[in-house]
Amino acid sequence: MFASNSTLLLRVSGVGEAATGIACIAVPAVVSDLLLGSAEPSPVALVFARLAGVALLCIGVASWLSKDAGRGAAQRAQLVGLTIYYALGAIVLAYAGVTLKLTGVLLWPAILIHLLFAAWCVVGLRESSTSPGPVR
Repeated sequence: MFASNSTLLLRVSGVGEAATGIACIAVPAVVSDLLLGSAEPSPVALVFARLAGVALLCIGVASWLSKDAGRGAAQRAQLVGLTIYYALGAIVLAYAGVTLKLTGVLLWPAILIHLLFAAWCVVGLRESSTSPGPVR
């Protein structure tokens, strides 16, 4: 069960994060407006949005490529990294909404998605720790 659950998680994460990364690179002002309600971000914010887009694209590619790695250390490392990313991403976005009062139409859905994916990663990690490892 671990392999199918983790494989699906890594596929969905791969496609989703890569697509989000490409959007941040190509149209950072649109992403900023949708997430944070900032229709005219500063040039500095646009540079950081594009840099974040590059990081998201890399997360997406790494997730996609690790989907077929099996229950080994590489897939577990990818799941740990994704768990940290999704959990901290939800916190940062919630901070933007609650403390900074930034509100875009996709802010709270993005927070929910990050929390759900963090939980999915934890499930995958728990399954990997209880399932037998590869036969050597």
